[in-house]
Amino acid sequence: MPATVSRLAHAAVDPLLEELRARRDVAVGEEGQLSDELHELADRRTRNTGHAPARPAWATHPRPDGEGVAFHLAVDFVETLTHDQRAGLEAALEASGLLTAWIRADGTLHDPATRDVVLTPARPAKGRTLLDALVPVASPDTGVSHDTLRTLLSSIALRSEAQDAAEDSEPKHRRDASVATVSSMTLGGGWRLGVASGAHHKSDPEFIGEAARKRARDRQLANTERRRDIAEALLSEAGERRWAVESSYAELLKVSRDLPDPAPLVRAWATLDVARADVAAARRAHDIAQTAADEARAELLDIRARLREAATSHAGSPAHPLPTVRAELDSTLRALDHLRVLVATALRDLDVLAWGLADHERHVAAWARARSDRVLAEDARAAAIDDMITVRRQIELGDRARGVPEDQLDAAREQVRARSEEAAARLPELERAAQRARDDRVSAEARLAAATRERAEQVRLALVSGDALVSAVTVGAAASGDAPDAVLLGAAGLAACAAADAPLARYLAARAEGAVPSEGAGAGTDDPVATAAPAAPPGPDTRLALLEAFVAQLEEGLAGQDGVADVDDSAILGSREELRRLLTSVGWSQTRTELSEPRGLKRLTVHDEDGTHDVTVYAERVTAAAARAEETVAIAEEEAFERHLLGELAGHLSRQIDEARRLIATMNGVLKDVTTSAGLGVRLDWDLAPDAGADIEAVVPLLATPAEKRTRVQTTRLRDALRRCIEAIRRLDPTATGGAQLRAALDYRSWFAFTVYVTDGSGDERRLGHRTALSQGEQRVVAYLVLFAAAAAQFDALGAHAPWAPRLILLDDAFAKVDEPTHGRLLGLLVELDLDFVLTSERVWGCFASVPSLNIYECLRDPDVPGIATLHFTWDGSRRRLVGV
Repeated sequence: MPATVSRLAHAAVDPLLEELRARRDVAVGEEGQLSDELHELADRRTRNTGHAPARPAWATHPRPDGEGVAFHLAVDFVETLTHDQRAGLEAALEASGLLTAWIRADGTLHDPATRDVVLTPARPAKGRTLLDALVPVASPDTGVSHDTLRTLLSSIALRSEAQDAAEDSEPKHRRDASVATVSSMTLGGGWRLGVASGAHHKSDPEFIGEAARKRARDRQLANTERRRDIAEALLSEAGERRWAVESSYAELLKVSRDLPDPAPLVRAWATLDVARADVAAARRAHDIAQTAADEARAELLDIRARLREAATSHAGSPAHPLPTVRAELDSTLRALDHLRVLVATALRDLDVLAWGLADHERHVAAWARARSDRVLAEDARAAAIDDMITVRRQIELGDRARGVPEDQLDAAREQVRARSEEAAARLPELERAAQRARDDRVSAEARLAAATRERAEQVRLALVSGDALVSAVTVGAAASGDAPDAVLLGAAGLAACAAADAPLARYLAARAEGAVPSEGAGAGTDDPVATAAPAAPPGPDTRLALLEAFVAQLEEGLAGQDGVADVDDSAILGSREELRRLLTSVGWSQTRTELSEPRGLKRLTVHDEDGTHDVTVYAERVTAAAARAEETVAIAEEEAFERHLLGELAGHLSRQIDEARRLIATMNGVLKDVTTSAGLGVRLDWDLAPDAGADIEAVVPLLATPAEKRTRVQTTRLRDALRRCIEAIRRLDPTATGGAQLRAALDYRSWFAFTVYVTDGSGDERRLGHRTALSQGEQRVVAYLVLFAAAAAQFDALGAHAPWAPRLILLDDAFAKVDEPTHGRLLGLLVELDLDFVLTSERVWGCFASVPSLNIYECLRDPDVPGIATLHFTWDGSRRRLVGV
């Protein structure tokens, strides 16, 4: 067995070793290629002292420096040419071969006996020449004069694209015979050397003019540097891959040579056999235990049956036997616990009420004493005022009688005598008017009697119709026993008509009183009050008024149901079937329904174990039972919520606040010894917010007290304050869920507020605000100090529960408007706080002695080249090194 395992292991490892050797060879080859490329780029960088166009491969004749000059070095563009025209002309010269040609001192471009461009200056060309687009450049050490260059440039024509097209389209026999020997160039890239012609295009001039050559040389050098950096990075990566492959190869080779000892495997197999035997024994023991459990279950069922019989036989009422089912017993225990809680709550409320009653009795006694004193004072004041008014009236009457003159008394007597004579003259006319009034009265009494009889008949007919209407909405075998059919009226939405003080009930009472005889109401008694005037029964007018009020109430109730949809027979039958299905689905299959139609009204009756009920009454019973169940559940939930609120949540809030205070203390401890270059320090204060409210101010000190040390009064105050906080959040956002409202109300972070104090070198503190006399750099430094301290404290608290959590912060445009010496202090503070950081900046490299190690990535972009190049640097505390991309 061990030999087989060894053979299989070698069979599995050998292909992997071959693959790793092949990968190592590939990596070594890549390193060699990249090294060769680096050497080539280094040589190209060394040779890139001058930027010149490449000569043709066949042009191998040497060019001594003192015997001439290259064409592109001897000329420059005139200032009037545009960028595109310069690029087109240079492209034409480069394609024709003139750009790399050699100009000798005698003005020729080439010696016919050498291997080079063959072109001899001809006579001056007609029209525009290269002398209009190029100017000679002084070359004192080459022996080529300006006149020579001007003669050479004037022998080459400068034509436009339109002229070339016209010449090509002109008939052959009309072309000038000299055209075949004329050399010409165009500003668009076209060229002609005798019978040879062509065109070339380029975007930028590179070789004519010192500025163009410098730009091309810088661009080529930048490309070389970029390729060199990329090659170095790729070489580093290839080396790392080779090292990783070699390490894997060595480890795999070591594993293949050091196979494990087979003895532990043999022992493991033996242990497995023993474990299997133990499992079989455990299964046999499990079967025995299962049999014993079945027997115990049967015995338990028998005991439960005997217990149920005993409970039924010893119960006080057959309708209410003692509970025997576990669920019922649990329900009884929960009810007792709930009762105990209610009793405790009632006792607590009674204590509070007793304190309130004692205060109330004391205030009532004081009020009674003050009231008696006030009544005595008011009585004395009223008596004094009455005496004063009486004396004043007597004085006024006496003064008025003494002051009336005699002539006024005579005038009053004459006035009374004149009024008496006038009344005697009018008396006969008044007697005749009285006679006419008596005649009208007799006629009116006759008409009144007829109208009374007619009205009585109408009242009787109205009462008869009203009795028919009332009989439709009442129940009872006799008239005296009628009562409002509350079930019918409630189902019709007219429950108000069945009230005890409603017009219908009073009408029925008045009708019943009018039907009872009252002749012997006061017989057999000596009470003069009882025998004098027995109470008269309600008359027809009273009954008619009550009937009218009932009809008005009925019409008002029916008018409010205009939006209710009509219900036909099929809808009633469908509702009955739906009710039957629901009753069956909840296990009430013994409950049945009956549909009847008394007095033309369909009525649905439900029969259950409690008797017969109208469907509306049955619905009210079900609703009441559901409400009781919901109330029980709500009470239980309320108790659980209160226990959770005052137990777990209160403890959690207290721990969170204590932890926050510890974090603030840790932050202040970190900031205590940290100052800026100007000697400024920072201190944080975390206290209740000014707008926290009275409830929050009461909650925080109560939360600081442990639950087991709180008194009953403190617990009540804490519960009420927390409830008010939750209710305030609920009023602000009624649509939020309960969990969201609870989180918002118990968010202790909104209870407190931070205050930042700035300290100077003398130890004086001032609160940081908008009017604090600090520069923008100092304000930013203060903000950074607070940020770093907060991050360090947070990570320290997190590290107690998750030591593996990273301590990382991100800063965008870091340390803007902060002086450079402070950069080192801030980065050193991050190192001291053991914080890792990723920051972006335009000018901060982070290369300070206070930073032991750093990875730096510089992003470069050339507007003429698509893409962005990234250079990777490392800082080891003393030196910055480029390591790759």
